[in-house]
Amino acid sequence: MQSRDWLRVHRLQYIQKAFDTTERALVYEKLLARGVPAHVVAVVQSLFDGCTFQVMLDGQLSSAIDVLVGVFQGAVLSPFLFNIQIDDLPAGLCRVFRRVAPSLYGQPVPAQMFADDTSLYALSDDVAQRMLDYCEEYARRHRFVFNARKSQVTRDRRGATFTINGDEIPDEADLASPTKFLGMVMRGGDFAHDAQLQDRTGKAKSLLMAIRRTGALATKHLSLARKRLLIFCWVRARAEYGLAFSDHSKASLAGMDSLMKSSVAMAFGNRSIVRGNVLMLRAAGIPPAAARQAKLRATRLFKLESFAASVPTDALLIVGQNVQFLP
Repeated sequence: MQSRDWLRVHRLQYIQKAFDTTERALVYEKLLARGVPAHVVAVVQSLFDGCTFQVMLDGQLSSAIDVLVGVFQGAVLSPFLFNIQIDDLPAGLCRVFRRVAPSLYGQPVPAQMFADDTSLYALSDDVAQRMLDYCEEYARRHRFVFNARKSQVTRDRRGATFTINGDEIPDEADLASPTKFLGMVMRGGDFAHDAQLQDRTGKAKSLLMAIRRTGALATKHLSLARKRLLIFCWVRARAEYGLAFSDHSKASLAGMDSLMKSSVAMAFGNRSIVRGNVLMLRAAGIPPAAARQAKLRATRLFKLESFAASVPTDALLIVGQNVQFLP
């Protein structure tokens, strides 16, 4: 990425509001415009249209109420339908701002979008505000609104203030909680690796204690291999999130190693060993955090190198969205 005058506008909103008020009619129109057969669209429509809900208050059940907008939370199709509704927003940003946006391997990257996280990237205050104005106008045409109060600006130094819908977007320096993008802690427009490690290790430790209270690690009815899967899928996966982008020293990763040793000690059922030891890690097939970090970093770099060689010059590097829809 280009690093000069880096500015990052980070939007944070609740995806539930967007899913609950997704304009389904617009989604069906876009599916048809993309060439999806009418009978397939009809099947999708039958899954959502005609649904009702009821409310119980003080033991009294209301009459059925039609669900006119929105898609089901947790439904397999819901994220895809949500994406389709505003999938031309990132394409428009790329088309309008490709010459003034940061680039990655020659590809313009004015925005990154995934699930309920949206980020806008600009090299100057003027371009950043123009991007926000473009998003505001797009939202107005498609009947949704971005929420300035749940958005943040993160950058390497103070600059101009930014607005959307007439509301000022707060700067990260004025907020009590850290800025996060896809679970990564941000500071000054870049990843805050030390804060990220502390945050993820803390979350993994809390989850380990929750698993311990269930008795899953102490029971004799689960094999060590099963307990190892629990540790891998829940504790280690949460603790190592972001390691592929970091370069922590071995000393910095001592807390993560200690956490994994404690996990394995519980899995072995030896309550007298609070922190476990290296031999237990080896027996469970869990490498030290430094070795794991090196592997994750190497895998990411190899994939990035292959990606750079395969990306065509006119490709778009944008996916996803994050909005709050109007009622």
